[in-house]
Amino acid sequence: MEEFNAKVVFPDKINDGDVEIVDIHYDLEFLDVQVSILATQEVLTLRFDMTEGFRVLDERDLHNWWQVITMKDGWCFKVESGGWLSQESSRTDFMIGSLEYYKEYLIIGLDTCISVISQKEPVILKGT
Repeated sequence: MEEFNAKVVFPDKINDGDVEIVDIHYDLEFLDVQVSILATQEVLTLRFDMTEGFRVLDERDLHNWWQVITMKDGWCFKVESGGWLSQESSRTDFMIGSLEYYKEYLIIGLDTCISVISQKEPVILKGT
């Protein structure tokens, strides 16, 4: 298994305090992930275009990753190695595993975390 490694996507959006994922909306064109920055009550929506897949897990199920990243570093990461995409790519029937233009992103909340496999980096939409 590859070692987990990730870098912050929106370094200017690091806030003191916790973040929670409050809503997820998916249709065939895009995936929206709404987060609330609890200290400021600011609500942001991250939009992913060209999403291949996503999974939602409780933070306790990603324990090994917290040795590398924390919410103090940020709340949206581009996974560079050892994440869900890497795990799925070990399957011989996982077709997109060999396509370099698919990337994995991880959004961490207090309890809920979401991994997204997408061709494009997310953009931030303000508000609800």
